[in-house]
Amino acid sequence: MNKILIIVDTTDKQQTALTRGIELAQTMGMSVEAVAFTHEYLKAASTEPALRTKIKDQLIVDRTAWLERELEKIDCDGIKVKKTVVWSKHLHQWVNKR
Repeated sequence: MNKILIIVDTTDKQQTALTRGIELAQTMGMSVEAVAFTHEYLKAASTEPALRTKIKDQLIVDRTAWLERELEKIDCDGIKVKKTVVWSKHLHQWVNKR
């Protein structure tokens, strides 16, 4: 095993899992994949598929920017960090497929 998968909790202001996962990776000489999720029910926002796609894309961009800001707050020196944002409301299904 050479990579730690960290599911980033967007509701945790302390980012405990992210911080501890990165500390563990630094100690063990591993890389990290930090994964954040986003999802909204877009059919209520618009009946136009193109507009829903545009909204979805923007939500992913926003979550990616948020994840990058959270990672900037943590000392990630010495490890490779891959940032991933997933559009899914079923986190457990995505994790199980990994």
